[in-house]
Amino acid sequence: MQKITALHSLLVLLHLNIDLYSTLLAQVDPPTEANIKKDLRRTLPNKLEFNEPGGSGKNRLYNVLKAYAQYDPQVKYCQGLNYVAAMILLYINKEELAFFTLVHIMYNFDWRQVYTEEMPKLTILIDLFISKLEMYLPKVYNHLRVLEVDISGLFSHVFLSIFIYCTPLSLAVRIFDLFMLEKENALISVAINMLRIMKEKIMTYNSMVM
Repeated sequence: MQKITALHSLLVLLHLNIDLYSTLLAQVDPPTEANIKKDLRRTLPNKLEFNEPGGSGKNRLYNVLKAYAQYDPQVKYCQGLNYVAAMILLYINKEELAFFTLVHIMYNFDWRQVYTEEMPKLTILIDLFISKLEMYLPKVYNHLRVLEVDISGLFSHVFLSIFIYCTPLSLAVRIFDLFMLEKENALISVAINMLRIMKEKIMTYNSMVM
């Protein structure tokens, strides 16, 4: 039922804003567009389409990110969004629908608060992750503390990119599926389980070089 409701909301959003996407693409913001272009080639580099020049009209990732930056002036563009938008485009060919899917995630999942200036949701996610790490893997937690590892800094990019930046694409796709079903709870569980799998190796580290 929850999936059906979410899909219905997205379809209503599309119907009510049929011309919005093209209107957003027509708007100009050179500084933001330059920031987007810098990250295009770094985003899933094996996806040749994403290597097309931004502004050529052929790069759907650039188009979706540009449109979102105009749609949400508080967030505009932030590193990490490129990976989320790219993953959506792997599922959805039509870029207008991909854009509205991104809007749906950002607003209905409250995910935009990960990217706003103070990043309040990212702070909450990191704090929750660290508390669960201390609870479920106390030896790993204490060992990282002894090594003076900045856990917040180490895992910030993980949540900003929903694991897409730092995991093989075949695994990132499965994690993204879980995220769409369980939101941030899935990401914290995956992070904890990854550290559980790597526990023995982590415990052998004797410096911050990992």
